[in-house]
Amino acid sequence: MLPLFAFLGLAGAALAADDRLVFADGLWRRGLHAQAAAEYEALLKGTLADANAAADVRFRLAECYEAMGQGARARALYKEVIAGTEGERRFAAQLRLAGALLEAGQPKEAQPLLEALATGKASQALKDAASYRLGVCYEALRRGKDATTLYRLLADKGGDYAAFARLRLADLLGQEGKTKEALALCDALLADPAAKERHAAAGALAFGLSYGAQDFAAAAKMARTLGEKGLAEAGLLLPAAWAAAKVGEPTEARAWLAAEKVRNPKPSDARLWLEGNVAAALGDDAGALTAYERILAEFPEGPHAAGAAEAMLALRAKAGEPKGFLGHYARAERFLAPAARLTLAPFALDAAVQARDRKAAAAAAALLAEKGAPAQAAEAAYRLAWLMRQLDEGAAAGEAWVAAAERWPNTCLLYTSPS
Repeated sequence: MLPLFAFLGLAGAALAADDRLVFADGLWRRGLHAQAAAEYEALLKGTLADANAAADVRFRLAECYEAMGQGARARALYKEVIAGTEGERRFAAQLRLAGALLEAGQPKEAQPLLEALATGKASQALKDAASYRLGVCYEALRRGKDATTLYRLLADKGGDYAAFARLRLADLLGQEGKTKEALALCDALLADPAAKERHAAAGALAFGLSYGAQDFAAAAKMARTLGEKGLAEAGLLLPAAWAAAKVGEPTEARAWLAAEKVRNPKPSDARLWLEGNVAAALGDDAGALTAYERILAEFPEGPHAAGAAEAMLALRAKAGEPKGFLGHYARAERFLAPAARLTLAPFALDAAVQARDRKAAAAAAALLAEKGAPAQAAEAAYRLAWLMRQLDEGAAAGEAWVAAAERWPNTCLLYTSPS
């Protein structure tokens, strides 16, 4: 049995030129661009009814080439159409050529074509399309004010390109820091049933503007409006999780994280950091520890390693396992910032005293003596001396107590035991 495409080729070969054109157009409409291109190429090698028919075939073939990623061939054909025709067919080819040039990263070459179309004798529909693309061209050329002017005109005018223009205008205004005006445009788009096909893009932009302005409540609300599908299509699931976490909705944050993990199983340090924070907020210490430990193991040089080490050790201290805590502390200490070391020093001292680890206790007490508050430092010195006594170092313990009293004479040491 012949493959479908082979059958289509045999069927097309048996058709007359007019019928073959209809057949090729049918393939094109169905998105079978490679098969349609083969038919159009065959038609151009044969005899067509007139020059207009040939121009139409070249135009369609150029569109096929664009869809197939053969931009240079498409542009060459559009130029042939422009050179060989007049009127709307020529204007349409100019518009397509300009679009192809923009796609190829050649805005300077596209600019004169679009300016001529936008101010020339083309139909109003083509002029509006050219004006919109000219705005895109100006953006690429970093002529933001000119682009803004065009988008405002199109937005105020209404018509097929009004919604597109409002969306681009909102994006430009957001980049300029005019968040309030940009969000107003997004809200108007979302409320406009005629702009329904732009709703997802407007919602994604509104989310990004709110998130960038640190209005996490608005961002979280927009995330709910977009839903999982809309967030996934815009690549916003992880930011949505962050926004939910920021406004104290850890269950919602975990849901967005779960959806993100399905679509992108490969972790990042930012995602693991958020997973740990969300788990901790939900009382899931085991889940939080897993996330923090993965950061230290998989992203030791990442920006969240220090925070993960501190959070992990705080949870380990909470677990009440002195020897286990000291082991984790020794492994993670290198990640800690000086302030975090000071914050965790009382936990390290407590664990060392309970585990009867003189070396670890001395290190923690020394840090507290150097950097801690007087009362905190005095307590650390007292507890270290008590540990010395427990380890049958009575003389050293006595000397340590005397030294502590001399150094912190105004601090009352009213302890009878280190616990």
